[in-house]
Amino acid sequence: LLIDGSLNSGADLNLDNVSTDSVRDHGDLPASYGDAPHISNGLRLGSNVDTESAALSSANADGDDLNGAGDEDGVTRNTADYWTPGNTVSVDVVVNGCSSGTCYLNGWIDWGNGGTMDAGDVVFSDQSVANGTNTLSITVPASGYTTGTALYARFRVCDSAGVCNA
Repeated sequence: LLIDGSLNSGADLNLDNVSTDSVRDHGDLPASYGDAPHISNGLRLGSNVDTESAALSSANADGDDLNGAGDEDGVTRNTADYWTPGNTVSVDVVVNGCSSGTCYLNGWIDWGNGGTMDAGDVVFSDQSVANGTNTLSITVPASGYTTGTALYARFRVCDSAGVCNA
């Protein structure tokens, strides 16, 4: 398609919707958490991305890891911290493509393993972050979490506050 700016009688173009699903990185949490597709270029968490045409939900949240791309490098926990009720722990959040200098992180951890992210699962709400590694703290709830239990989490980064907080 060439759009050169010239006008000819009969020249008409109307684009209502352009979608390229093949360039999205979908979520791989179990289906009960819903899908969280995002564009793989530009603003993102981590250095690596992979693309798929649909969510690859799996019990271990590794459905899209089987293609070898390894895109789970955006948020990592400090392995020296003990995730016990009431403790404060740290995570490293790697941001790339934040063109405004300040972007906003939202994050949820399903502390009770209920199969959805609820209001009580919010760990970051429009937390300011910048390109590079941001070390942030999370307080493990005093109740509702059992030490050693595997948890599902979802993190999103946006260039404006209030955009990706749900």
